Amino acid sequence: MSYSSLAIFNALTFLVAGALFASVGRNYYKTRPQEGTTSVNEEGFFKTIALSFKQVKKAKGLLAVVLVIALLNGVLGTIEPLISIVIAGNKSSMVIGTYSFTIALIGGVMTAGMALGSIVGTKLFKNMSLFTIAIISTALSIVVIGTMLIKNIFIYLPIMASLAIFIGTASPKLTQWLVETVDQNILSSTMGMLNTILVVTAPVMTTIFTTITASFGITITLTLLGVTCLMVLATIVKVSYSINKNAA
Repeated sequence: MSYSSLAIFNALTFLVAGALFASVGRNYYKTRPQEGTTSVNEEGFFKTIALSFKQVKKAKGLLAVVLVIALLNGVLGTIEPLISIVIAGNKSSMVIGTYSFTIALIGGVMTAGMALGSIVGTKLFKNMSLFTIAIISTALSIVVIGTMLIKNIFIYLPIMASLAIFIGTASPKLTQWLVETVDQNILSSTMGMLNTILVVTAPVMTTIFTTITASFGITITLTLLGVTCLMVLATIVKVSYSINKNAA
């Protein structure tokens, strides 16, 4: 498959995703009841951010989940350049057809999984807590890194798709929790703070782990990334257990 064909395929993927989100948005606004006038926040920027952080911290486990999802987002962003390095060094076991097609296929699987999780996952896993989804996502991240270490693309793809679906499901659930926890007049500031955290983690983690790759090699990098995920998993399990114990 040529690069021009891949560009067309990529454009069509974005068009389909855009159409799906437009359909969901239209149905949402059709069924959404009319809201009355809401109060406007007149506090300063830093005071608003401090208040947002205070309210997020007050909700038991919410801050921990925000940080875990941010780290998972960073892991997902880091995996993309690392898998390219793994494929380039192991073409016999990691390439499907051609190198460019394999990279496009991985990108398509990740994009489709995230979109599917955002649209369908919230309905399929509506009774599943955000803590459980975060635990499953972190465990799947560790398995994905394991498939990269054993260099098997056919095991990597379905597990990567599952990870993308669960991460795509976690984001709307996290937003819902924030909406229920934070005052409406500072909700936009809180969402902005959350989006900033989510956006920043990916390039920061990518820079750190690609630098490690250049210095020590891909195997050590993947091992360190796996250890990071194990630490995240232990943290979220501990927080979840603590909250369930206090609730009981």
